Amino acid sequence: MPSNAERARRIVIERPGGYEALRLVEGEVPAPRPGELRLRVAACGVNYADGLNNSARLRDNASP
Repeated sequence: MPSNAERARRIVIERPGGYEALRLVEGEVPAPRPGELRLRVAACGVNYADGLNNSARLRDNASP
């Protein structure tokens, strides 16, 4: 592993459940493949609906 490799934190959902199923993981940022680019993100968040969706409590409210 190169010493100048960039590192990042990310949220990983490994199993069904609520917010307790979310895990913060730190690791190396892979190099972009051909046709891809890398963006630096200053801040992000986890949406309330993401936790509900992962716990199967979010229902589709769209009308038929």
